[in-house]
Amino acid sequence: MTDPAPDPWNLDGRTVIVTGATGGIGAAIARGFAAAGARVAAVDLDASRLSQLTDEMGPSHRGFAIDLRETASLGPLVAKIADHMDSPTVLV
Repeated sequence: MTDPAPDPWNLDGRTVIVTGATGGIGAAIARGFAAAGARVAAVDLDASRLSQLTDEMGPSHRGFAIDLRETASLGPLVAKIADHMDSPTVLV
């Protein structure tokens, strides 16, 4: 008998970066990934709303307030996420 196919929606242990995380769609995506077991790195400009979102999702999720239009900040952001959470496997 063969092993069953892995569940593609099980994201246990995966780190997911969600940009625009405090907007309606971004927040819904972040919550969905959290519900699927991922650790969410929520990225947005609004630090206050990021804090509310990550508090709601739980302690394994973190918010990163940053302006992604500043391209020089992208490398340091990914490094910071990898240091605090793990290397990201999904970017939204």
